[in-house]
Amino acid sequence: IAFVWGNCYQDFKGRMSLMVAVDSAMMVAETLQHVGFEVRPRMNMRKRFIMDELSDDNLRDLGKYDTVLVYFSGRGDGSSFYTQSAETVTIQEVWDRFDAAGFRGKARVLIMDLFEMKSSWEE
Repeated sequence: IAFVWGNCYQDFKGRMSLMVAVDSAMMVAETLQHVGFEVRPRMNMRKRFIMDELSDDNLRDLGKYDTVLVYFSGRGDGSSFYTQSAETVTIQEVWDRFDAAGFRGKARVLIMDLFEMKSSWEE
């Protein structure tokens, strides 16, 4: 199974930027689907929706998979990534949710396609 997340972001004036992150994520999702992965793509999600996506109810069927792949495209620092609203989601939070859903000890693949942005958003 593959979870593919792409996040552009909004600057302080509400303008969207980094749309290439969403485009990249959609291309990766399509490619993974073509090679046989069940893909759960989500774009421009807030942290609470990512955590909901990783809830026990939504991950209940993971037992049938031997590998989980997580792809993220957007802003981040290598140990975490940022949602569209600049909320931080750590990789450890993501792995902890998989562990809680019974995926402990199974193969995990993490791909982070990170972009550095310099704008008034961060100033």
